[in-house]
Amino acid sequence: MRSFFLSILLLFVYSPFSLGFTTDVYYIETAVADSVIILDTLDIDAFADVYAENLNFASNLGIPSVNSSQQLIAATKAIFRPGLVLQDAITTQRIAFVGPTDKDYAFTEAKGITYLTSTVFGTGNLTGQIVTVYNRYDDTFVKTSLPGYGGWRIASRFLTAIGVVGNLAILPPGIHL
Repeated sequence: MRSFFLSILLLFVYSPFSLGFTTDVYYIETAVADSVIILDTLDIDAFADVYAENLNFASNLGIPSVNSSQQLIAATKAIFRPGLVLQDAITTQRIAFVGPTDKDYAFTEAKGITYLTSTVFGTGNLTGQIVTVYNRYDDTFVKTSLPGYGGWRIASRFLTAIGVVGNLAILPPGIHL
C-alpha cells in the first residue's frame, strides 16, 4: 500500500503537468495582480507588459471598449489622471486552464474570474471621503512567446461593477455607474 501512495506522489511530482501548471498559475496570478498595481500607481504605460497587443476590453462602467493594449492605455490615461488616489484589493480568484495545448502538452489558454474592490479617495474639498466599487474581472489569458509572466498575457477582460458604496462624486470623469 505504501508503494502505491509513493507511486502516486512521484507521478504527481514528476508529471509534465504538475510543475508547469503550478508555475503557470503563479504567472497568471502575478499578471492580474500587476494589472491592478499598475492602475493604482498610475504607471499606465506598463499595461503593455500584462495585456496582449490585440486585447479585447469591455466594461459596464462607461469606459470605452477597446481592441488593443495601446487603446486601453490611451483610454485609461484619459480617465485616471495624475493626482488620483486609488487602491484596489483582489479578494477572490479562480483560474482554469482550457483549450489547446502545445507540443509539450502545456496549456496555451486559460480563463479567470477575479473579484476585487476599488477604492478612490477624495482629494481637495472631498478629502476624507471615499467611494468603493465592487468589481469582477472575467479574463481570458493566452500564452505567448513574449518575455515576462512566463509568456502569459491577458487577452480579454470584461470588467463588471457589481456594487458601489460612498460618494459617487469622487469617481473620475468617464466612470459611470
